[in-house]
Amino acid sequence: MSKKRRSKNLPLVIISIIFFLFLSISAIWKWGTQQRNFSNETVITQQNLSITIKDCDETIDPWNPEDLGVKESQWLNDDTLFIKTHIHMLCGGESISKASYTMEDTQLELLYSTERGGQITRCICAKELDYTISDLPFKDYSVSLRRN
Repeated sequence: MSKKRRSKNLPLVIISIIFFLFLSISAIWKWGTQQRNFSNETVITQQNLSITIKDCDETIDPWNPEDLGVKESQWLNDDTLFIKTHIHMLCGGESISKASYTMEDTQLELLYSTERGGQITRCICAKELDYTISDLPFKDYSVSLRRN
């Protein structure tokens, strides 16, 4: 091969190497991100509200409405209420994006929103979603759960 021909191919070789490095780094970064998502729970904290989202629980039937919804509530102290709920979501590619609550007299409605992204799966699983609300007047609340 002549020097001219090698110099013409050099940019193509350099671009190919850069592209290969980019693909390799992207694959390694994506694998590392997925590994971090395999923890047992995720906690979201906002003002007087803390949400704990646990991984899929195979002991809960996501297709049985009786297994879903508000499961228990208990006062942790005079102004902090803990509420355990079960929800159903996609096994992968769906996450809780927002959680909040509304209160009217003794009616307490827990709200949550999900968003889809990443690698979406075709399976449904049940997750435990725990709400801890502080600075709440001590009352006997009727608690409901609703997906926004």
